[in-house]
Amino acid sequence: MDLDVDIRRVLRSAQRIFRLHARFSVREDLAVLFGPSGAGKSVTLQAIAGLLHPDAGSVRFGGTTLFDSDSGVDVPARRRGIGYVFQDYALFPHQTVSQNVAAALTPLLGHRLRAEQRERVDALLDAFELTPIARSYPSQISGGQRQRTALARALAAEPKLLLLDEPFNALDTGLRARMRREVLQVWERFRVPILLITHDDADVAAFGRQLIRIEDGRIVTQRGAQSNPLAHTMASVHARG
Repeated sequence: MDLDVDIRRVLRSAQRIFRLHARFSVREDLAVLFGPSGAGKSVTLQAIAGLLHPDAGSVRFGGTTLFDSDSGVDVPARRRGIGYVFQDYALFPHQTVSQNVAAALTPLLGHRLRAEQRERVDALLDAFELTPIARSYPSQISGGQRQRTALARALAAEPKLLLLDEPFNALDTGLRARMRREVLQVWERFRVPILLITHDDADVAAFGRQLIRIEDGRIVTQRGAQSNPLAHTMASVHARG
């Protein structure tokens, strides 16, 4: 991964004024933006994806400028080549699992897929073991199946980067460990760089080849796997299992 972020954003509400200044670089293909609730993690991730516009600064990925306030560059989200999995998965409730996955490939809902796009959807449904429930709706499937559907949709357009927003937060404790393993398998199979945000130490242990800690809108530490004993421990367990 070759990601450089230096963004500023002021958010105002009746209760507070929140000032974000997130400045960090990511070079590992598995990285975690870690910090307490309200620290600015989701705002930062949305700015990288192009779902939220910073007040100032820049975002660069893979040698391409995605956002730069000084030069007026602001690449639309759909053209950034970034997949995004929301905390609540944001599946379309009135579309089937198959239709949700296909939505990433069509500019308009209900648009007819080309043959190669249909093959891509079918391959992802198979890879994520979703084929048996392809005609089911989100309300009819489990939390783990909804997450796999969201991951398949995010990967359908073959992104160059995958952003995961607290991906295990909506799952019960027993399912979280299994889904962590499945996301690692996704990374190993598709080799797409992953940046994940969380406040959970177990996520840091599983995905923190590079760890960026954010507190109150500021990056306070950055370190790689060599200085992250949690990541070393999980890597050893994963290699054995």
